Amino acid sequence: MKKIYFMYIGIILISANLFAISIRGGNIFLVTAGVQPSDEVSFKLNDLVSVSIKDGPYIEGMELNLTLPAAFTRFRDSFAVTVYSDITPEPSLSNTSYRGKKIFFGVLPTAKKLYIDIPVTKLFSQTSSTETYVLKKMVTLQHFPLVLKIEPVMKGIPSSLLSEHFKLKISSSIIQKGSVTLNIDTGKADKNYTVTIDKKPIDPHAHENIISSGIHQLKISSDFFEEYTSNFAVKPGQNTTMDITLQPYHPTVQFDFPKNSILYIDGKKISVIPGEKQPINPGEHVIRISLGDYTLSKKFTVLKEKNYKLSLFLDIFVKEN
Repeated sequence: MKKIYFMYIGIILISANLFAISIRGGNIFLVTAGVQPSDEVSFKLNDLVSVSIKDGPYIEGMELNLTLPAAFTRFRDSFAVTVYSDITPEPSLSNTSYRGKKIFFGVLPTAKKLYIDIPVTKLFSQTSSTETYVLKKMVTLQHFPLVLKIEPVMKGIPSSLLSEHFKLKISSSIIQKGSVTLNIDTGKADKNYTVTIDKKPIDPHAHENIISSGIHQLKISSDFFEEYTSNFAVKPGQNTTMDITLQPYHPTVQFDFPKNSILYIDGKKISVIPGEKQPINPGEHVIRISLGDYTLSKKFTVLKEKNYKLSLFLDIFVKEN
């Protein structure tokens, strides 16, 4: 039984590496693609270029723009470019040996430009041509970084070509969406609130809420804070950050009771200054007043946006027989 078990494990380990290809280069260069065009990188034959991605939620696809040395245009079908994904280990300047999955292989054209279009979240509508290769399958974010390598596929290549430099610059196609980050300050109060954008609820604690570009309406509602509304703009591929301070409701109560009255709110004795408004929390309360031997209590409800005045009326009624 043990022998069968170990054979089974061995098959799993072998099959897991069937698509992993050894990748080696003379040097490695690191470049990052995002909403903005990447920096241009210059490299030679057999060098490796690692392509990482940032601003992932905004990227539909990317275009690798390669400028080829003039000397290479004289050699038809002699050089090829390969792109690998699922690179291990993580690319670094101190390492030029990796493993990865080959996702593209193409012969260099006899031209000074070569474009490789890589779909990330949406397939490209155009098709491949002499100077443009369009990948037919998406390379999603989890398959990055990529590694690109240009190498000879024919023998008898002049050694002078080894010193020629290719140039690579990457531009991205951007979805027509952006994001909003909300920094909501409630002061020392730890109270609940709901947030909607265009009447649709969102998570106010999310680092970035992805929404369509354009003008939107933000609304924050709470039983403890004044309602907050604001219009804001979102640009494609950009994040809008909003700093918001919620203002708590401040309902007040004013007491108009005879002198020497003793007052209790919700069982707690309070001091009353005639004519002065005092803060009170929204919700149901019970007031109790003691005046000599006379005691009276009453329930009342405080709404968050209202102010109140409580009065006690004592009167003498005379009735004739």
